[in-house]
Amino acid sequence: MLDVKISKRAYQDYFKAFEWYEEQEPGLGDSFEFAIFREINSIAKHPLFYPSKAYDTREKKVRGFPFIIIYRISSSKNLIQVVSIFHTKRNPKRKY
Repeated sequence: MLDVKISKRAYQDYFKAFEWYEEQEPGLGDSFEFAIFREINSIAKHPLFYPSKAYDTREKKVRGFPFIIIYRISSSKNLIQVVSIFHTKRNPKRKY
């Protein structure tokens, strides 16, 4: 399993969404958090399994929420860099 580093942008994406879900319904933010970290754990275990996209990134859909996790693999550093936690209803040009 590779180490995972979450970028500042990805953390901000996550935190804004967490707060929004928690405002909608108490506990929903926790469900979102669980879903995000479940998918990050899956990426860490099987980083090459998910589709390759632009700019040497890969994407993993978040089950139960309209988000994707965009990440890069650095084999030289034995590291996964989470670039963005992206809402799928946003303009795709803003992914990176």
